This record gives sequence, C-alpha cells and structure tokens, in this order.
Amino acid sequence: MATRRRSTATKSAKTIATPVKKAPVKSSTQIKEVVTKYTQPIEIKKVTETPTPVKTAPPKPNLKWEDYREDIKIRWDIHQYETQELWSDMVKLYHSAKPIAIKTVDYIKDSYDRAFNQEEVKPAE
Repeated sequence: MATRRRSTATKSAKTIATPVKKAPVKSSTQIKEVVTKYTQPIEIKKVTETPTPVKTAPPKPNLKWEDYREDIKIRWDIHQYETQELWSDMVKLYHSAKPIAIKTVDYIKDSYDRAFNQEEVKPAE
C-alpha cells in the first residue's frame, strides 16, 4: 500500500532558515581575573576516635518470682481499668456523634432528591 506524501514537506524545510545570532567575543583586556587571598592558612584539626565501651551483662536482679507476679497483677488491674474507661469514652463519643451523623445523612438525601428526583408538574387540563 503506497503512503501519501505531503507536498509542503520539502518546501517548509528550505524556507525556514533563520540566521543564528552569535555572542560577542570579549577581548583579553575585558576579562577580569579574580584572586582570593587568605591571610591565615586553614587549620587542619586532628580527629581522634573514642574507644567503644565494652558491653557487660547487667548484674543479676534481686527480684523473686513473687515480685514479678505482684507486678503482673497490678499491671493487669491497670489495663482493665484503662480499657473500661476507653470503652465508656467511646460510648459517649458515639452518643454525641450519632445525631449529627443522622442529620447529615438526612440533609444529603433531601439535597439529592431536590436536585435529581424532581417530579414534573403537569398542567391542569
């Protein structure tokens, strides 16, 4: 199958030749050389490595099993109290947010019905 050629392809390539602007060349008298002078030499600080401390095992604890058991009981009681308080706070949040959520849903339903479910009023005959 033969492809169709554009008749303007060669014409546009020849006619769109724009001159290139060259930047002016500076002479050697216009070039300035910037030299930074230091009054004092840069001081090189010597870096020393700090030795890493040797890791040792902690001393044997003087706690007995009864101490651990009492601690677990106390922590469990605290956990139960905290979870009960959390639950009561969540119930309060639910009861305070429920009316607002219901009001919002009702408003959205009414707005949708007003916008999209309009019944056409038929003229009286």
